[in-house]
Amino acid sequence: AWVSSRRSRSMKGSRGSGSGLKSTGQARKLSKVMKISDKNTRSNATVSKSRQIRASSDMQTLAKRPKVSVIMPVFNEEDFVGDTIESVLNQTFGNFEFIIINDGSTDGTQDILENYARKDERITILTNENNMGLTRSLNRGIENSKGKYIARIDAGDICHPNRLEKQVKFLDKNRDVYIVGSYHYWINENGRIIGKYKFPTGRKQIKKNLFGFVSIAAHPTLMIRRELFEKTGLYDISYSTSMEYELYIRTIKNGWEIVNLPEFLVYVLRREKGISESKIKTIFVNQFRIRARYLSSLLNFRNFAYTVASMFLVFVPSSSLRRIVRISIANPKIREIFMKA
Repeated sequence: AWVSSRRSRSMKGSRGSGSGLKSTGQARKLSKVMKISDKNTRSNATVSKSRQIRASSDMQTLAKRPKVSVIMPVFNEEDFVGDTIESVLNQTFGNFEFIIINDGSTDGTQDILENYARKDERITILTNENNMGLTRSLNRGIENSKGKYIARIDAGDICHPNRLEKQVKFLDKNRDVYIVGSYHYWINENGRIIGKYKFPTGRKQIKKNLFGFVSIAAHPTLMIRRELFEKTGLYDISYSTSMEYELYIRTIKNGWEIVNLPEFLVYVLRREKGISESKIKTIFVNQFRIRARYLSSLLNFRNFAYTVASMFLVFVPSSSLRRIVRISIANPKIREIFMKA
């Protein structure tokens, strides 16, 4: 079985009697100067107080700003989205906002989301009138987020209660790491563990396998520094699938690190229907396009060989590609062979 869970200043002054003044004119002049000075003092005090108020307001805003923004697009997920929301709300780390993008659902998803939002103010619902797809929905969520770190999760997947806490601590301590993922379990639609997936954890190993056929990380396990999007842009809308793969290569190309924690922090749903043949073909086409796009920047023999091989895979029938993916997911030994190749 698997586990899911929830900051005055005072001034002193004195006026002389004017008995030492040589003339009444001088007295009037000094009195006028003192009045101007007093007026300026009051004005300066007002400005100072105004600045203090603004500073206090800024600090309160900063204090209210969540450290993490959890982003989850959903489309027709009434059967599974509730469990996912519960697992996020029950995190041991509580300083987060939960941005859910309803991407044009036509079932009861919206009602479920609104029910949870009424109960927990950390939830923000963004609704797309029409289905925009995963990439554009993710970007909309990020554009409306405030967190220092962006955490991903997909509807149907379950977060371990300590997931956010562990990833926040890691990123706080490792400034050169821009993306951190983790191992994950596979669960079926009944919520039972049916397998597990371990990703490379060492930085050199991740870079070595960047162009390979074995994934270096899982999208729903990621926590990403907001800086990455601010410096290089949001997810590339040219890719309806594999948008995270382009983000991985973009990150490494810019000299930043990707790391996976060697812990099972997410339970990823394996749906009974699996990936459709049309989607699997799109995934392989997009992955070839991404490799070809970045090959000149990360050129070595291994990356070149994988790029050429992925070009040929584009012409493999979709049914065969589905079979290859299923075998790779189910057999850890095959993944190990690819990583060592």
